[in-house]
Amino acid sequence: MVIVLGVLAAVALPARAAGHAQLIRTAPASGATLTTAPDAVQLEFSGNVISLGLQFQVIGPGGLATEGKPVVDFTKVTQPLAGGLVNGSYQVNWHVVHDDGHPDTGSFGFVVQVPGGATATGSPVAVAPIDTSTPQPQGLPVFWVVLGVVVVVLLVAVAVIIDRRRRSEAMGP
Repeated sequence: MVIVLGVLAAVALPARAAGHAQLIRTAPASGATLTTAPDAVQLEFSGNVISLGLQFQVIGPGGLATEGKPVVDFTKVTQPLAGGLVNGSYQVNWHVVHDDGHPDTGSFGFVVQVPGGATATGSPVAVAPIDTSTPQPQGLPVFWVVLGVVVVVLLVAVAVIIDRRRRSEAMGP
């Protein structure tokens, strides 16, 4: 039984101990100057992201430039942008929670310079900063549920084996 638990721990735990997921790619790229306005901003991480606690802002010369809610697809988060982005600098602020419960926050910028494109008029609109507090997920992660079931099954199997040995010893040769 100790060997079985050791094998289970060796297989299951290294994935958790290997480190937290990290941002590996953004589209548009950080610091990019674009000659066509993007339809969306996408972040790609080295591990899965969950929807819980997800926040996304794209702030440009006219204020908040997002439209709708961000979409999570395993390791990618895509935020649709409002149509008709004006020329100027855009700041992307994001906060995600990885499937191991680790929160991650960051920002990057890009510039839209569409030849002959519109530019913002008036003062920039103030936008509230994103809330980086991480809500706690409800329920247990799947890993712990599976581990609990395996431990219970192993304990029942050991109890059955011990009970059978005692009964066979009591019956005698």
